[in-house]
Amino acid sequence: MTLPSIPPPVTPPPGEGLAAIATIAERRGQGWATFAATFDAPSAAWVHALTTGALVRSLEAATDWRTGEKGDFAPALIRLGAYGRAAGRRGEDAERARLVEAHAALVVGAGRDLEAAREACALLASWCAQESAAWSAREPARARALRVQQDDALSGAEGAVLREAGVALREQASGQPYTALAELLLAWLERESTGAGLSGTGSASGAAEPRG
Repeated sequence: MTLPSIPPPVTPPPGEGLAAIATIAERRGQGWATFAATFDAPSAAWVHALTTGALVRSLEAATDWRTGEKGDFAPALIRLGAYGRAAGRRGEDAERARLVEAHAALVVGAGRDLEAAREACALLASWCAQESAAWSAREPARARALRVQQDDALSGAEGAVLREAGVALREQASGQPYTALAELLLAWLERESTGAGLSGTGSASGAAEPRG
């Protein structure tokens, strides 16, 4: 059976220099915000995003950045997209009921980890938004300081919390879509923690991000 393809590549951020780096930070914030919602009980809006493909598109936009680096994420994105389409055929109400039940069971074993991870994702999303605003305002020193703050968090308590939650999501959840979401989170966390591919080519002098 041929696997369904992922949606077309996201258009890279326009321009170069500070404007492009600001867009990268914005997309990274979008990724953290999208993962934060993963740890909450599934809302009707979240299930709708899953079944219509909006959730996959949001994660694609976050992971694509300006250089089209989807390789580490593509298999899980394909699985998540395929699951969402199948869930849409089953009906959103039925799917939400199943996922709420699955999430409740997950909370029994890993509720504290999930809540801490949601808070960590929300915090990182906020810092990314502030970093994007600083680049846009041509305040590179402030933007770099915010990026260093993110790096420090990922190498410290927040990073540990997110890894534990990702493993719990992968090992304790009852199958899809949580397995694919866990794989995406762990791959995202690995890239964010190492800074792989974070620097934008053609950046203005002195505008390169702290890592990369």
